[in-house]
Amino acid sequence: MAITVRFWVEGFIGFIAYAALRLLAGTLFASSLRLSPLYMLSLASSLLAMSILAVPLALRKRRITQIDRAVLVLAAICALLSLALMNSYRSVAVLNLGNVALGLAWLVARASRQTLPSIHKTAAHE
Repeated sequence: MAITVRFWVEGFIGFIAYAALRLLAGTLFASSLRLSPLYMLSLASSLLAMSILAVPLALRKRRITQIDRAVLVLAAICALLSLALMNSYRSVAVLNLGNVALGLAWLVARASRQTLPSIHKTAAHE
């Protein structure tokens, strides 16, 4: 799964975003499904956050790093585990574990992008 991340990451993001939109629309009919609207909304927002946080990792023009691979595999595993825990708030907690990993990867990538130009500027002035 970790070796083929580059091939399935776009489909994963699309699947997660589609599920989030379906759940968001499903909150209107949550009472007829005998589910809590708050549960449906929290699940939809967690899935939407996961798809948004995974987009920068998928759009990278350079080679995907090992950390990015690990984070995307962890997010996919969290999404699959949340299916097994459906109908409880544990599924939202498991999804948010993947969101935390994706958020940390995003912060690390952003911090490394900001330090690279400053290294080049100081090297040019020396």
